[in-house]
Amino acid sequence: MDVKKLLADYWGLTDIELYPIESGLINATTKVQSAQGHFVLQSINRHVFPDPITLHAQLLRFSSAFASATLEKLQFVPASANSSLVHVGDSFFRLVSYIPSRTITHPSIEQARQAILALQEFHAQCAAFDTKDWQEPIPGFLAVAQRVQAFQLALLQALPLRKQLFEEANLDVSVYLMQAHNWALFLESAPIQLIHADPKCSNFLVDLSTNHIRALIDWDTLMLGSVFYDYADLIRSFCSKGEEVSTEGTLFLPENYEAIVANLHGDASVLQQAVLGVVSVQGLRFLSDFLVGDVYYTVKDAQHNWRRACNQFRLATEMQDYFTTHMRAR
Repeated sequence: MDVKKLLADYWGLTDIELYPIESGLINATTKVQSAQGHFVLQSINRHVFPDPITLHAQLLRFSSAFASATLEKLQFVPASANSSLVHVGDSFFRLVSYIPSRTITHPSIEQARQAILALQEFHAQCAAFDTKDWQEPIPGFLAVAQRVQAFQLALLQALPLRKQLFEEANLDVSVYLMQAHNWALFLESAPIQLIHADPKCSNFLVDLSTNHIRALIDWDTLMLGSVFYDYADLIRSFCSKGEEVSTEGTLFLPENYEAIVANLHGDASVLQQAVLGVVSVQGLRFLSDFLVGDVYYTVKDAQHNWRRACNQFRLATEMQDYFTTHMRAR
């Protein structure tokens, strides 16, 4: 695929320079510099998003309705075909206006505080949006039971050497399965609304001059769910040293957690249940993918998903210890 020709033919761009963006994205993403301005080109991952046309139509509706005074919205650039979604062969492309900014990699206490406020503002925009006929972009993404079943199936289909490593590690996953179960029980009766469903550090854009969060991007996962899922996933990302670090030493960042909680209102025990459930489910997802040979997540080596899984389980354990100690102290 000649990307420069695509951009010229459909969006009329000239003097094009391309800069691939490879970190933390499901869709193939490229920063575009041209005589007409700076943009972001994405090729939608059809393995993850089976219906790009519906996905894009929904995001156009959401972008049109988005009216935040503090967060910028994604703006999709119309192409020459009178649509902002271009279909070429088996691929779907879209061009988005570039937001000058940087992403968050090692979240500070202040960034954690800003992030939860930004997420709540995003939720306010979601709550005001008419979700009639909204379709799930990734079927079953929030279904805890499906994640547990996938793990159980992975155990049955595991590659021999990987299953051996898992068994020799003597990793007791029963506690994490129980936390996932408790989270699933809560979700059965929890109120739902449109949520972001992937509020990790790298999806928050920070202004280059003020260091304030100016946008929450990657809207492809917008779906109906509990706001506590978003709170928990934000905490999972902003209150940890990361999925990729060494499992030696502590991972949990309690100061960041306290900065987030100070700006949330509601039942602390529900939030803690959500956090433990979401972190445990993510650990099970990494472990499942490791067992069957890394078919979902991109990995750097044969034990990459194993390290990720161990980090998530370690994080869940450290969080549980902190919650228990902290509650006793209060």
